[in-house]
Amino acid sequence: MKGERTSRISGKVILGGEHAVVYGVPALAMPIEQGLEIRVARSSEEGPLAMTFDNGETEVRAHGTGAPLQQMLHFLQTKFEDVFHGCLIRVASELPTSSGLGSSAALGVGLLRMAHEERGHAPDNEQLFTEAMALETFFHGNPSGVDHASIIAETLIRFEKDGSSVPWSAVALPRLPTVVVAFAGKHQGTESAVSALQHRAALNPKWFQDALQKVDGIVRQLEKALIAADWATAGRLMNANHQVLCDFGVSTEALNRLCALAREAGAWGAKLTGAGCGGAMIALCDGSNANAVRQALGKFATVL
Repeated sequence: MKGERTSRISGKVILGGEHAVVYGVPALAMPIEQGLEIRVARSSEEGPLAMTFDNGETEVRAHGTGAPLQQMLHFLQTKFEDVFHGCLIRVASELPTSSGLGSSAALGVGLLRMAHEERGHAPDNEQLFTEAMALETFFHGNPSGVDHASIIAETLIRFEKDGSSVPWSAVALPRLPTVVVAFAGKHQGTESAVSALQHRAALNPKWFQDALQKVDGIVRQLEKALIAADWATAGRLMNANHQVLCDFGVSTEALNRLCALAREAGAWGAKLTGAGCGGAMIALCDGSNANAVRQALGKFATVL
């Protein structure tokens, strides 16, 4: 790394379709204002690639058989040895970890972009997506890819696992919808939540297929409502998606309470976002009700 490089990259929220997206149902996702700032520079000490968080209080070093983050750093150090040799990565994050807001995906995409820029070229979406998915396997085993896609695209996308190398398309909107994000506490892990749902699906396949079909219809209608800026319909559909996620067993009492509070405060709709089993929720708002929703949620949760 020649000198210090700095990059800022956004997190993401899923407006509809999480969990079902793993089974080929489309999902709608978009970046949010909150994200990560990444600084990379040569370290004063030679050694494995290192990363610090929490204003330098937490440090992690690359290790091929260590914790997931250590393995990811080892992968980057090996693949981009000319870029990251002897470097220290400093991360300042506005995204809580284990929140369903794409912190690990944002970190991976941000570092990959910086590495390619250091080499003097920008990767296309297909290459960046493929490499980012490889990094995410260290954290989530078999990720759907929707997190990386929305972060790479930097706009609202419709994501669908259809076997294509770039499985998303941008949704043309005059502006991104306004969402208020609240954090209810760390989730138990994406892989754990997905595995639990797979077990329930195997026990009752008819119920699960009916649920997937329902989510498919919700997401397709939600896309149309967002394009038309029909916030009342979009909110109703987000509420319906949250109910399916409750049926999937991935919501919690805390998330349900926050969603109810947001609706009572005037939000058009509210749902959990991401893996669930903890993590974050989102409320669809507009300029007239966003502050009231933030205040209502802020009494019980961290509002981003």
